[in-house]
Amino acid sequence: MSRDLLVPLYRTARIRHLYIKNRMKEMGLSGNMNMILMKIADGPCESQDALALEVLSDKASVSRECGALEKMGLIETVTDPSNRRKRILSLTGKGEKTLGEIRKINSGIAEVLLRDIPEDEKAVLARCMEEMESNAEELWEELTGK
Repeated sequence: MSRDLLVPLYRTARIRHLYIKNRMKEMGLSGNMNMILMKIADGPCESQDALALEVLSDKASVSRECGALEKMGLIETVTDPSNRRKRILSLTGKGEKTLGEIRKINSGIAEVLLRDIPEDEKAVLARCMEEMESNAEELWEELTGK
């Protein structure tokens, strides 16, 4: 039974990942840059450590990707006036526009993936996926020690 559930889940996630990777490449983005932009847009981002945890990556990769995003003019860093050692990441106008394009891509993916699923089944699916994500955190903690 678990194979019947997990193989389609894995395959769907993999196809989605490859599709996004291809679309992001067309936009000049790579790695976790799209996720970094979305997380920065969610609110003030005061630590690349915290950002790395949010996007399930390591600090070195996030630091490298943030540097590239800054060079591309999509994000900016400013020193926190209350703590000069902190750097706050935020989107630029160009970053906001790029984020809008990313959100359109994500909405299109969701529309295709959920197209033929009745609304009541979507609610059940959402609850099941939330539970799976919660359970997956146990694996993540084992992997990262966090």
